[in-house]
Amino acid sequence: MLMKSTFFVFAFLYNLLYFCNEGMLKMTLYLNFLEKNINSRSPNQVILGNQGIPINQEYKGKARPATVRVTSEAVINCENNSLQANTLKKGVVAKIPVILAELTVEFNVNSEIDLHMPIYQIHNTKKQLKLTKCVLLQSTNMLFIEGYVKNTIEYYTNAWSDWRSTCGNLKYCTVDIPFRCSTAIFFNGTQPAEVIPNRVNEIEFRVQQSASDLICQEYPDDFTQFNQISTSFYNELPFCELVSSKVVEMDEIKKSIFPFTVIEEKLVVCIMLKLLQYRKVAIPPGK
Repeated sequence: MLMKSTFFVFAFLYNLLYFCNEGMLKMTLYLNFLEKNINSRSPNQVILGNQGIPINQEYKGKARPATVRVTSEAVINCENNSLQANTLKKGVVAKIPVILAELTVEFNVNSEIDLHMPIYQIHNTKKQLKLTKCVLLQSTNMLFIEGYVKNTIEYYTNAWSDWRSTCGNLKYCTVDIPFRCSTAIFFNGTQPAEVIPNRVNEIEFRVQQSASDLICQEYPDDFTQFNQISTSFYNELPFCELVSSKVVEMDEIKKSIFPFTVIEEKLVVCIMLKLLQYRKVAIPPGK
């Protein structure tokens, strides 16, 4: 019985020593492998596991990108004191914009945009309207409007596809779609100020000449003097103020031309305008 117990204890100690030696051997080999890879790698390379794959290989030979840093702090409220407005109590004459007309203008735009890149799908569009010219032809009610619609298109490209999947990139392109139109308006505010034209007046003087001068001259009239008075009036030009704009659109990839790089847009644009003019206005005294 004693010999059997001694045998089991000896076997247990032998197996324990065997597994410990094998583990130490594996650890030694792994440490030697890491030391060899670390000594042979470039300074800007990081080893992943035991495969020696650099995770920043794309930045090899280039400057590393800056680390994103975010800082924030609580904004402390500042105290303020209301001041009494120093207003004019007596009647004054002010030069302020006066509304000549308020109107809405609607027009249609049809455009084609060639992106020179294959389009798979339109992701999103953003539009913003800008007015570049708004002119009222004097002594008439014709208003001429010019501007453009700033259109930002986000779309997917078709870089690679098969019968199961399609791969591409999300890109964007910003274009300006110009427009121009003219419309007859109704002055529902006040009539424009009368235009004062410039004046040019010529003045002639009688010049006393002797009889000998008249005989020697080929032309008896005196052309040696020219007298003129020019008067210029700088009238206030009416101008427009854009109040709001609404764009109803339909964007469609034009598939009649391959590859599909052209987008056809149909727009219905509605803008609200105020036609203003600086005028002298008498303001009565306040109470």
